[in-house]
Amino acid sequence: MNNQSITSTLLCTLLLFGCGGDNEPEQVSVTSYINSLEFGETDNSDLEAIGTAVSGKSIIGLGEATHGGAQGYKLKSRVAKYLHQEEGYQVLAMESGLYDGLRLWQRLMDGDVTDVRDAILYSFMFLYAETPEIYPLYEYVEQQAFTDNPMYLVAFDGRHSSDPACDTMLPEMKTFSEANQLVSLDWDSFIANGNAMMCPWYFEEPDTANKELLITQLQSLNSALTQMKASQALPALEDRSGFRDYATFWLQIVKSMQAQINSRWFDSYNDDEIMQADNLYWLKTEWFPNKNIVAWGHNVHISSYIGAWHDSIGAFAHLKEMIGEDNVYSLLHSFDHGYITPMYAELELRSTPYYASSVPNSVEKLLAQNGVETAFIEMANLASLSSPNSIVGQSLLRATELADGLIYTQEETPSTIDSPR
Repeated sequence: MNNQSITSTLLCTLLLFGCGGDNEPEQVSVTSYINSLEFGETDNSDLEAIGTAVSGKSIIGLGEATHGGAQGYKLKSRVAKYLHQEEGYQVLAMESGLYDGLRLWQRLMDGDVTDVRDAILYSFMFLYAETPEIYPLYEYVEQQAFTDNPMYLVAFDGRHSSDPACDTMLPEMKTFSEANQLVSLDWDSFIANGNAMMCPWYFEEPDTANKELLITQLQSLNSALTQMKASQALPALEDRSGFRDYATFWLQIVKSMQAQINSRWFDSYNDDEIMQADNLYWLKTEWFPNKNIVAWGHNVHISSYIGAWHDSIGAFAHLKEMIGEDNVYSLLHSFDHGYITPMYAELELRSTPYYASSVPNSVEKLLAQNGVETAFIEMANLASLSSPNSIVGQSLLRATELADGLIYTQEETPSTIDSPR
């Protein structure tokens, strides 16, 4: 940390401690205050402490407390741009399907997309596609796309979240397999059962026999693609053809589908977290080997530990095992109170925000009581606290296991909705 950051940290700590009596709440040591949520802010000195904290890391996770909070989205958008401009993070991977993200970027490079937000609308998770607070970041991606310093917009989820993933992905896998004489399958049944698993909002769940058939077919594809990947060299990024031409990509899709079968049909939710980590590991080590990644998603996935989510372990815990703790930084978001937009695709259900508040005796509540509105806090600074019992809804005892840092906004407001549906 440079002298300016150290001075800022000491000043913040002194301001928080104050000169009051014994009845004042316990204090939280703030690493740095964040002065603005506005994407167009040009003075990034308030984000330098974040830059110092993540220095040397290959993958940075930007978590969000809710998929429906405007303040969290605005803050994350500004931090993502800063990490690209000032810290050299060139890949933005969002919580949506791996296929969806690479397809969108391919279409942008091929000139099939002139409006990233419009393309995201039917490719990425609907809350990211229909939330104006994130649009400035998408516009920034467009502006940078054909420069010497692009910000590659992709995705890392093993789940599938778009109509193209339901309509075109599996027929494209069939085309690839048949062109390379990989494996003999009943492709009609594979596509029908695969779509039913990936896109349950469109298709009925298959019976037990068809589930078992899909499991067997995916095992055959995994084996064949693993062999082909070992013999198919992956050219440098600038020399590659379309992503659909490589066994390494289709192997990730097959593995993602296998994980989703366990999650959707057999309630093994941790398989999804492991697959998100594996996709991020693949993006970093194979697809973008010389580029650092900002992963954008819910706290549940960006964290190292969330025991409340069906007893699963956050994707970043698995990622740290794969790539090493020194290469990964998990930065979560939390707030004290406010209204948020509920996570429903149906507009009538999403139209009424609901109120949420941190629990008494939490770190979030202490920050609010001390007048902190927007700040960055390193989790290590919370280890000496004795009074609070929770942080981001988890035991404070797990703070340094949970994540490496926290961005905090005191009052959340509902994300606005811009949907043509």
